[in-house]
Amino acid sequence: MDEARRFLRYVAPGITAALELLALVVVSGKVPAASVWEELQKANTASVIAAFLASGVVGHFLAAVHHCLVMIPAYGIDHTDFVRHKDLQPKMGSDAATGARRAWQLVTAAWHERAESSLRIKGAIPRAATLADLMHGAGAGLVGALFAVAGWLIMCRYHVNAYAVLLAVAFLGVHALNYFNVRNHCREFVEHVLKLELT
Repeated sequence: MDEARRFLRYVAPGITAALELLALVVVSGKVPAASVWEELQKANTASVIAAFLASGVVGHFLAAVHHCLVMIPAYGIDHTDFVRHKDLQPKMGSDAATGARRAWQLVTAAWHERAESSLRIKGAIPRAATLADLMHGAGAGLVGALFAVAGWLIMCRYHVNAYAVLLAVAFLGVHALNYFNVRNHCREFVEHVLKLELT
């Protein structure tokens, strides 16, 4: 089950981005919906498999872009406040106040060095892994929505209408809200478990 979930976290963002781009192009009126439907009906098994595999490649690229963005504190998980907490800083070292990347390293090290010895952390690992997968998929989905909207603007710059703009804003808004909610939940979960362990 875990391998299937991890495989889908690469495939789903690629498929979603392609469908969002297609929806924006159709709503803009650049391509009639009837002609899209005709092309979909002509698809054979080989083309469906090829599209599925291609979506995995696209999803992997979107995930790579997401991973590049994660080290930006406003986008990724920032444990700086947690590390600076007066009860935790002495246990995590004197260099705890050196920024978001260092804070992430300290929290990750504190988590993993206790992963085998602490029943609390050992019990929390499956949920933390699920949240990490969700955050990964949501982040890649947000990046995919950004690419879909950018592609739509390039392809349909002369066919933009209010409905397509509203759809683009909805895609970006939903993906951003989803990503930042999952990111915050992931950060809060890890910090709560680690705080209980360290205090």
